[in-house]
Amino acid sequence: MSGVAIFVLGVLTGSGALWLVRRREVSGGTPEEGRDPSREPPVAEPDSRRWRPPYVSGEPLREWAASVGRGVVRDATADGVVAGTAARIADELSPAMRQALLPEADPAERGRPVACPPRGQGTIGVTPPEAIALADWLRAKLTPEELQELIEDVTLCDEWIGNGATMSPCALQGDDQICMAYEAQPFACRPTLSTLLAAQLREESGVPESVRGFTDAHAETVAHGMRDGLREGLERAGLDATTYELHSALRRALSRPDAAEAWARGEDLFERCRIVGAGGARPAAGLLQIRPTPTVPPPTAVRPTR
Repeated sequence: MSGVAIFVLGVLTGSGALWLVRRREVSGGTPEEGRDPSREPPVAEPDSRRWRPPYVSGEPLREWAASVGRGVVRDATADGVVAGTAARIADELSPAMRQALLPEADPAERGRPVACPPRGQGTIGVTPPEAIALADWLRAKLTPEELQELIEDVTLCDEWIGNGATMSPCALQGDDQICMAYEAQPFACRPTLSTLLAAQLREESGVPESVRGFTDAHAETVAHGMRDGLREGLERAGLDATTYELHSALRRALSRPDAAEAWARGEDLFERCRIVGAGGARPAAGLLQIRPTPTVPPPTAVRPTR
């Protein structure tokens, strides 16, 4: 069992605080002990960029996550909004969310791609920085032929959703149900995928399935908090904080190679895009896959075998 990461979730006696303890069994050694949260210094907003959640749950955890989102936007806009601001916001918040969703997992484990559930994730919402950064990522990673095919698929999905399709199409999903833009995937997709990854890690490590409710609640709280903080930070900076439907916003961002510049100078870039609720998604009614799309896995991640 040497070197096997064990994820244990419990409730601290008397405090109701959620805690995660990562025990690494070492031959001839003893498991690491969990830290006493009562001895931990309070996490102030300027320090929350450490991206490691405190040992709390519920509203305190959500507020910590929101402070991370606000802090990322505050820092990115401190010297004004420029063409690179949208990418900076997304690029900095992305690893923060990935780490906070599974704080005790190894970096290589957190980056492991997992497939979307068969029924999809419903209608996904994105903020302008997410849509712009995603479009830039796709332009950089795909060949011109692949990008053109993707634009056609995104357009088709946008039209289907606009016409009231009851299914949940996703132009980014590959034929193996793994997102072709896993590194830059929308933040609204991540809590579901992190809980699926946590389930894989529990199974591999022998942790009982009974802890699932705690890990799932942690992921939802962190993700909602960070997205709330992102929107609050954008509002404070005088920027568009609306949550738009993924395909509607991505179609617009892909149609404008100068999208980052236009957004930075205050153009209402997503004026005609569909708006979704603040939560970022509606329940899935089933996944409608367009056609097999090119899958671009993270360069250092190992795709799991299924």
